[in-house]
Amino acid sequence: MSAERKIFQFHDGTRLVFVDPFALHRAWYEATGGKPHELLLAVQPPETQKVVMPDGSAKDVEPEESDEQYLARLRAYAELIVAARQAFELPCFDKATGAGVLDNDVIRILHEWQNWQDGVKKNSDNSVTSAPPTTSTPKAGPAPTKKPSPSGSSPGG
Repeated sequence: MSAERKIFQFHDGTRLVFVDPFALHRAWYEATGGKPHELLLAVQPPETQKVVMPDGSAKDVEPEESDEQYLARLRAYAELIVAARQAFELPCFDKATGAGVLDNDVIRILHEWQNWQDGVKKNSDNSVTSAPPTTSTPKAGPAPTKKPSPSGSSPGG
């Protein structure tokens, strides 16, 4: 068993916070209703696809995302942020005082935790202080953005 304790730490915008990774893992699963992978998948943008051009070259093409799909991703992001705030015990941003954690910082902290877990798994000696095992997890990324449609209006609207 390793003598080194594996403790996750992050900056919450005000101070450095130290977290027991196993307690955080339990809190994350609880906050996501036991389905963190589904929630992380729901925020992923449509995958780019390789298209072979007439000259034989390959080009990455982003598929069109309907307004309904985009709205579903925004709602999934809102749910993801609420769950992460709960699991990491992060206060909401207060418009009046400027205190609290911005949504993008919540996503950043979640991403840091995911990267930290990946690093622990790669370097782990399977000690009881290691992060709990997980299957391959989609990464939380920046908040979704949508390109305006070429005609300047949305389909069907």
